Amino acid sequence: MEQAAGAGLTVTAEGKPPRLPPGADLAAADALVRPAEREREATALVGTGPSTEEIAHRLVVSPLTAKTRVNHTMVKR
Repeated sequence: MEQAAGAGLTVTAEGKPPRLPPGADLAAADALVRPAEREREATALVGTGPSTEEIAHRLVVSPLTAKTRVNHTMVKR
């Protein structure tokens, strides 16, 4: 198994998360793969067509943060 780039999550060679052991905290595991509210907001804006800079301006974040939030959402799907 290896660490996913920058995410701190362990994945198998196939890029899938490992199976959870019996008795694992499923709510905590689900929170790792479910997009956060700000990630969902950024992704929703992508669908309307603005540039990364415009998304960043609307969310009052840097363009890098806007891009990162969208990328995190795409990885979690």
